Amino acid sequence: MDNQPESISLRDRFGALLRDNRLAIAVELLLVILLVARVRNASILLLLISWLSLWLRRSGWKNIGMSRPLNWRNTILAGICIGILYQLFSIGVLVPVLHRLTNTSLDLIDELIKPRTNSVIAIAIQKRTSKSSRIQVVQETIR
Repeated sequence: MDNQPESISLRDRFGALLRDNRLAIAVELLLVILLVARVRNASILLLLISWLSLWLRRSGWKNIGMSRPLNWRNTILAGICIGILYQLFSIGVLVPVLHRLTNTSLDLIDELIKPRTNSVIAIAIQKRTSKSSRIQVVQETIR
C-alpha cells in the first residue's frame, strides 16, 4: 500500500477557494457586475458563469433554489404572459416617461437593427443588380 497523500483536484481546490475565501467570492461577484455593466445582453454569459461556479463548488441548481416546474404548460404560459405585460409596460409607460424626462427620441430599434440591415440590404441588392450606384443610394437612405 502506498502512503502517498491523495492529490486534490484543481476543481476541488477552486471550489474550496470559492466556498471559503471571501476575497475570491468578492472577485467572482465583481466579475459578474462588470460583465453585466459592459455587455449588452449578458444572459448567456451569466448562465455559463453560474454553471461553472456551481460545478466548481460541487453544488447543483437545487442547492440555490432551482427546480423543475410542476407543470410545464403553466410555466411557459406564465412566461409568455409576463413577457407580453413587460413589453406593454415598456412601450406604454416606460418609454413615454423617459422621453419626457430626457426630451430625446428613444427609438431603440434603429440602434439594434440599423448596422445589420444596412449590410443585408446592400448584399440583397448587389445580388439582384450589378449597379453599385443603387447600393450606395440604399445605404445612404438607411443611414
